[in-house]
This record gives sequence, C-alpha cells and structure tokens, in this order.
Amino acid sequence: MKKWATLLLSGVMSLALFSGCGGGSLFQNPGDADYNRYPTDYDPDVNSWEQIDPSDDDVSITWFMDVTWGNQFLEELIYKRTGVRVTFQVAINNTHDELNTMIAGGKLPDIITTDNLPLRVQLAEEGYCYAINKLAESYAPSLLNRISQEHMDYYKSSDGNTYCVAHNFYNDADVAEFKEMGGEQYANGGLLVRKDWLNAYLDYKKKENPAFDADKEVTKPSGFIEMCKWVKNKFSIPNSVSTVLFSEFPTTAMNDIISQSLTALTEFMGVPLEDGEGNLVYQYATEEFQNVMKFINELYRNKLIFSGNFAYDTADITQQIVNGKVFAFVGNDQSYRSAFVRREMTAYDKATDTVPDSAQYVPIILTNEEGDAPILLDFAGRGQNLVMITKNCKREDRVIKVIDYLMSEQGMREILYGETEGEWYNYTLRPGETDPVTGKPSTYGRIELTDKGKNAVANGLNQSTLSWGVGRLSVICNPMYARMVTADDGFAGIVAPYYWTMYNNKKAYFGYTASRANFRYPLDVSDRKALNKHVDRQADVEKVWIEALPKMIMANSEDDMMKIYQDALAKSYQRGAEEWMAFRNKCFKTYKEKTGVKYAWPKNDPAYVAPEVKLFGNADKYMDRPSWVYGGV
Repeated sequence: MKKWATLLLSGVMSLALFSGCGGGSLFQNPGDADYNRYPTDYDPDVNSWEQIDPSDDDVSITWFMDVTWGNQFLEELIYKRTGVRVTFQVAINNTHDELNTMIAGGKLPDIITTDNLPLRVQLAEEGYCYAINKLAESYAPSLLNRISQEHMDYYKSSDGNTYCVAHNFYNDADVAEFKEMGGEQYANGGLLVRKDWLNAYLDYKKKENPAFDADKEVTKPSGFIEMCKWVKNKFSIPNSVSTVLFSEFPTTAMNDIISQSLTALTEFMGVPLEDGEGNLVYQYATEEFQNVMKFINELYRNKLIFSGNFAYDTADITQQIVNGKVFAFVGNDQSYRSAFVRREMTAYDKATDTVPDSAQYVPIILTNEEGDAPILLDFAGRGQNLVMITKNCKREDRVIKVIDYLMSEQGMREILYGETEGEWYNYTLRPGETDPVTGKPSTYGRIELTDKGKNAVANGLNQSTLSWGVGRLSVICNPMYARMVTADDGFAGIVAPYYWTMYNNKKAYFGYTASRANFRYPLDVSDRKALNKHVDRQADVEKVWIEALPKMIMANSEDDMMKIYQDALAKSYQRGAEEWMAFRNKCFKTYKEKTGVKYAWPKNDPAYVAPEVKLFGNADKYMDRPSWVYGGV
C-alpha cells in the first residue's frame, strides 16, 4: 500500500499545481501567437505536406508523451513524408510529474500528448499552445477538411479556438457510416473469466442440479461471487493472487473515469447516467452505485481481491493474465489485449488450429441482483489523449503538417498497412467508390491483407508487426479506420494478433452497448472564469472518490464500507459536487437539444427493449477466429 499512497500524493500535488486558487492560475501567459511567421499560400485541395518547399531545411522536434505508451516505429515514416524528424519521449509513469517540471521550468517541448483535463484546459486558456485551427488556416488548410466540426467544438476554448486534437476521437459521420455497413461498436468495459475453470464450475452445478440455469444465476452478483469462491477453493488460488483482477487504480481521473474496473461494474449493474426527466445523474449519490460498492467490498472480504491489486501497474496486471493466475478480470480489457493474445498464441496448436480452454479468457455478462440487462457504453467517445503544439515549437508551420498527415487517409493507411499497396494489403474498394452495402461513397474504401500480411499477423509473437511497418498505432489514431476498411474479417481490423483478441473479447457485448457520445458533450466555454472553476471542482470531486475507493473496497464490513461511502459523499458536496453537476447538466442538456437526442440513457426511452440476458451474451452470433490469425496461410 506504500506505492499506492505515494502515487496518490504525487497525483494530488500534480492537480494542485494546475488548479487555480480563487479563480486564479499559476500559469503565466507567454503572449499572443503569430500565425503568419511563415508563408501561408497553400492550396486547401492539396495535402499540405505535399506543398512543402523542397528548399526548406529538415526540422527536428521533440514530442513528449505524457502517457506510458509509445515506440510505434513512426519516426522514419513521418520524416519521409514531412521532412520532420520526431524524437518521442515517453513518460515514466502516469503522474504527470515530468510535464509539470517542464512547465515550471519553462521548457515545454515542441508537441505534447496528455490525457489530463485540468492540464489541457489550463495550457489552452493561459496561452501556452498554438490554436490548431489557426495553424491549419495558415499552413495546412487541408487539415480543416479532416477535423470534424464536432471535434473542433468539443475542444473549443473560451476564445473560440481549438488548441488540441484528440487521439481516439469518434467522428459522427464515421460512426453513422459504420452502422450502415453493419458494424457493431465495442463496449469499453468487460468481464472475462478463465474458460476451463468456468466450464468446471458449470459442470459441477449441472451435476448438482440438472435444472441449474447459468444465464439466470451466474450473471447475478450473488451468483458470480458464489462461482468465484468455488473456483478459488477448487483450484487453490492463494490469497496473494486476486481471483478477480481489477485494472490499475489511477491517481487522477481520465475522461471522468476514476477507475476502469469501477466504471465497468457500474455499467454492468445498471447505475444510471440520466434520470427520467432528462437530467444528468450524479452516479456516486445513487442507490445503484452503493450496490456496486457493496458487491466489490464483498469480493474483497471473501479474499477474492488481493490488497496488492491496488498498487499493480500495467506490467503487473499483464503478468497475472499471461500466467493465467487469475480467474476473472474486470475493466478495460483492451488495454491488456496483448496479454490475452500472448497467453492464447503460446498454447496454440497449428495442426488442429485450436487453443486449449486453459489458455482462453472468455467474456461473460453480469447484471444487478434483479437480473436487468446491462447497458454498456461503447468506445465511441470524444477522445482519450490530447495532442497540443506548444509555443516553444521551433517550426509550427511544419509540425501542423505532421498533424495533417497523421490524420489523413493516407497517413492512417500507411501507419497500419504499410507504404506499398500489393505488399501487405490490397484495395478491394477504393476511397470514394460506391459501397455495395450502403449504396453511398465509401469514405476510406476496403482493404484486405495479402498472404504476406496475414503471415505477419500470425508471426506477431515472434516479431512484432510494428518493426515491419504495419499494425502500428498512430499517436493521433482514428479508431474507426481499421474497422471500417476490413469488412472481410467481421470489422475486426486485424493487422496484429491483438486486434482479433479485442474483437473476440467484445463480441459477446454486441447488442448490449449504447452510445458514449451522448455523454461526451462540449463544455460551456463562454465564461473563462466559470470554466476554470468547473475544472477545479471536477478535480476536487474526483480526488474525493479516488481517495475513498480503496478504503471502501477494503472495509472490514458492509456497515464500515457504507460509513466511508457516506463520509465521501458528504465531502464531495463540500468540494462542490452540486455546483459541478449543475454546470455539467447545463452542458449536457444543451448538447442534447443541439443534436436532437431526447433520451441519452436507453432505458428512459419508452421504445427500449432489453436484450435477453445470457451468460455468454451474443458471442455465438458473430465471427470465430479466422485460422490465419494464429496459423498463417
């Protein structure tokens, strides 16, 4: 627990640095930007990077990733297309300490990527970064054709400009086209269990009682706990291992999420986001949230969650999954997709094209105790990591062209499928050609892997496809692209083994998902002081619950847990939860009115029909693993 306490203190210090006092700020405004320092005569109908003056020198920049992932072998491709040499620097941890130090010392790099809301707002509002829209107008007008209006609006600042572009932003047009194509959005959260141990439990229950109905019993919290206790005892899972493994417990929230595992369980167990009158709900104050906490606390008191789980980082969780030590995992399983696929591929038998049950984790459904079908919010949100060009940038006119390239169809294709058509991939339908399914022009076309591409995927454990220049993850990823161009693999977008794993872990939840975009509304930026106050309140309220969460989970009894919960709830109101929610609700209702959304929460819609609750969801209705994914051709 020492590691948890240290990280928590570090996170609190980070938030303190970036939160204003009494409406003020610790940032100093470095002055207005000049958006005409370089020539601005660019044709908006021609890719901006293709209009770089050949006599212009190459540029070298530093891109700091204030997140703990990187190394996607993008540098040479970016240089080849734009003449900009990028050095990526990746944060040691998720506490934002390194970026804090850079700001305090006036040493911001050329570009930063961060997932921290207070930091993003302050850097934009206090003038530390260039406005993306204004840079694009001057030096890369073709970029304006790629950034959707909702993207611009969502991240708009109080001066009417947009100072960042978002990684993993779902554009409305892409989402609509994908739906017309027949695609299904992935749920963000999941609950996966080890298949052989699950089957052993189901066999035991059916022998004990032939009338046993797993769809009705195992899916309820009480039935799930009973199963976990049996598995722990039967297969001798020690108390030093979490029978039910949780995602990392972060020290700061990201996109309103203080814990991915907690959020997944609130969705499985029916904690509402909107009330019947169309108002945003303060989830922490609901009876349904209390039930979630009682469930998690009961898991802990039955020694199904190990206290060390609170200090686990990504590597620790990955190791637990790869080694098959845990029975269940709950949270954002896509963040650990490489662990799940590594376990499967290590045990894969090519001769029979099979993976033993002992190497597989399979998704299951969980409900509340009443057995209500869950509503799982999908991936289709409004961005995750935010990219900003700082005013320390040496050549902002060239760097904005890098952004343009990365967000283009060409950039996305070359990052994922390589530079040369016919080597790793072939087009079956080119961008702009009529999609035979929708009868409309296809935005990105259709792509299928060549045999060489498929063999690269199958060899993914021995040599990462990244090193060959395929299957790379862009630092400004359009998450819809890979799935929209690969209808032949069930819209899984398999360019690396883990893309299959992600599809396989999510297909059970098709039909149980709802749009996250309805709850990703732009903030009211008309009043800068009110905006800053909102950001400060959000940090304060989230801090309350981040601190309370492990205490509630580890409480010695349900009564003790409820005492900690009531204290945290009261403290959150003291920190401004009511005012925070009022601001959010105003933005939420304005957004719904603008977009024509009457019911953001599906259960409020009189036409809502709950899907049938089945232990394995709808997995049997969708594609099985193509043999080439693990076995090649």
